[in-house]
Amino acid sequence: MFPCDVLQGFKKHSKHDYCFFLLTEFMISVMHGIEYFKDGIYIFTGTDEVPCPVCGTRLKVHGTCRRKLQTVSGEKHYRLRVMECTNEDCRKTHRELPAGIIPYKRMDVEKISKIAEIPADEHTKETDTSTWTSIRAWVAWFLEYTSNLLAELNTGYDPSGKRLSDQLIFCVRTVANSQKWIQHRLM
Repeated sequence: MFPCDVLQGFKKHSKHDYCFFLLTEFMISVMHGIEYFKDGIYIFTGTDEVPCPVCGTRLKVHGTCRRKLQTVSGEKHYRLRVMECTNEDCRKTHRELPAGIIPYKRMDVEKISKIAEIPADEHTKETDTSTWTSIRAWVAWFLEYTSNLLAELNTGYDPSGKRLSDQLIFCVRTVANSQKWIQHRLM
């Protein structure tokens, strides 16, 4: 459906705003891992064996990167592993993300869920209007996108009765690991 490298394009949503779409395969989401705190940084090492989402080959540790994240309880700094595909023809690198971190977002899933669930008349207590509007729009778009993708992948996932944060964790992991993550930015 999409090329392996990068698909870029613009799609007009209304008279004044455009959405930018970028397909990447530089993130993998893992459910299980070891996390510890050292020198002000949370260090995460995944224990799941996730294959390369591009070619399916085994991944090896290539290095680390830092990630700053806003959470409900404050700011957290992470050191995450960068994994490299062992296939000589692929060699793509992927950041290993623990459950609860959404690719390209600077807030964790709990904070995004909390903001998205705030009623319109109360949102200024938690965040500014622009952030609240953007997060709500992204969550609505992402859940719609993933419901269509999950149906295509025949996962049988039923989100009814689940908390928004649990829905997002499942959907982020499934989409990121299926090589169908689309970077979506309102412009």
